[in-house]
Amino acid sequence: YKGSIVPFAFGFAKPFYRRTTEPGRAEEWVLDLASYTQFEAFHDDKLNKARRQIMNTDYKISIIYNVRRGLNNYRFRVYHISSHLGDDYIYRNQITAPTPNSVNYEQLDATYSRNVNNWRLYGGAGITLRKAEERKLLSAQLGAFYKKPSEKATRLVGGVDIKFWQQTDFRPGIHAGVGFELGRTQNNLTFLIEGYSGFRPYSQYENQQTAWLGIGLYLNPF
Repeated sequence: YKGSIVPFAFGFAKPFYRRTTEPGRAEEWVLDLASYTQFEAFHDDKLNKARRQIMNTDYKISIIYNVRRGLNNYRFRVYHISSHLGDDYIYRNQITAPTPNSVNYEQLDATYSRNVNNWRLYGGAGITLRKAEERKLLSAQLGAFYKKPSEKATRLVGGVDIKFWQQTDFRPGIHAGVGFELGRTQNNLTFLIEGYSGFRPYSQYENQQTAWLGIGLYLNPF
């Protein structure tokens, strides 16, 4: 059927312990909680009206240990993620038996990042804490983020993020965007023109290929 997928993410990352021993040397522990939902908007030919339903929601909980040493930053993270199809989606597609779901696992990963001029460059690797027959073990990630310094209320931002999963035969998932950040505090509003190409980044249908172009709105109110 013809329709659109509307993604919505909500969550927070909050340090609950932080220590700075001297300028440029710090460490912190962070609790990170998030949900990632995909709504489907489509025209129901049987009822002859527009429908909006939840297709899928993923839930993620992480414990993160961050270390800063000058311009070098290290992140060590362990997380659990689980994926759930929406009830309306299951009913409408007449899914009556359990479906294969490898997106229910724990992972340990490490990421290194460094500030170079106006760029933050990063890369890392992870290993799944599950049996290989439940989910393939390896993953990797790299990318770059740009923010142009400015005393004005608006500044240019952009970046690209690339993920590789052994589960999807290391086919890259490429997410890129460019836009503007508004505000002079940490609680800024960001608008991006962004696109994605690769495996489905969420849901148990991750082996499917997808591509999209859209507008992203990112708000940090806390």
